[in-house]
Amino acid sequence: MKTGDKLIVFFAGVIFLIVGIVLINKSNGWKEEEKDFNKNAREVAVYVNEVKSYRKWHRNKKRSSEIKYKAYVTYEIDGKTYSNIEIPDNAGAEYLTEGTNVMLYYHKDKPTWLRVEKEDNGDGSNVPKVLGYVFGGCGLLIMYLAFFGKTGY
Repeated sequence: MKTGDKLIVFFAGVIFLIVGIVLINKSNGWKEEEKDFNKNAREVAVYVNEVKSYRKWHRNKKRSSEIKYKAYVTYEIDGKTYSNIEIPDNAGAEYLTEGTNVMLYYHKDKPTWLRVEKEDNGDGSNVPKVLGYVFGGCGLLIMYLAFFGKTGY
């Protein structure tokens, strides 16, 4: 393999390594955010003003889609009223029914940060970290093979 080709392959490995490091870093931040919410969560009674559903289209050959939800709630904490605060789909909006009173959790320092459940249900929060290690390992392997591997050329 020519030196120029080795450099191109080496830099491809560097890109894989960087993507891996970013994924590992981000997943650690998400985990800390989850722990912070669980530690500081307080329960509050809310009124569900509205639940909206919308279709999220995926960019693939099949043009597949999925239904997502947003809920808007009103509640009071320490005498202050919070109106039409959005609860996104990933925080449990699909489980709420319009016109009902329910108990939700909020972060004591950030009262507009609401969730349906307090506990982390473990639905894939380690996936970015695992992918980060895979990408990083592949990047290191590609970089190594670019300069020290036998290519057969």
